[in-house]
Amino acid sequence: MSEVMMCPFCGSTAIELLQFDEDGDYAAMFCRRKNCGASGPVVDAEHNDDNDFDEGATYPKALSAWNNRLSPPPEDTP
Repeated sequence: MSEVMMCPFCGSTAIELLQFDEDGDYAAMFCRRKNCGASGPVVDAEHNDDNDFDEGATYPKALSAWNNRLSPPPEDTP
């Protein structure tokens, strides 16, 4: 698994997964540092066989989105 890149605003690596809604449909990486609160791109959350939020499966997607949030868009993007 990738390492967490530091927050571009405060430099913290105290980043954790945040579930956005009660159903667990959306999640993102979130900086818990006091007075920062930066968040990464929202990803679709994964669910287990019981349709419960699956943090273990969602974390890699959210981490990748956090670490690549500053990547330039593909060249074919209008």
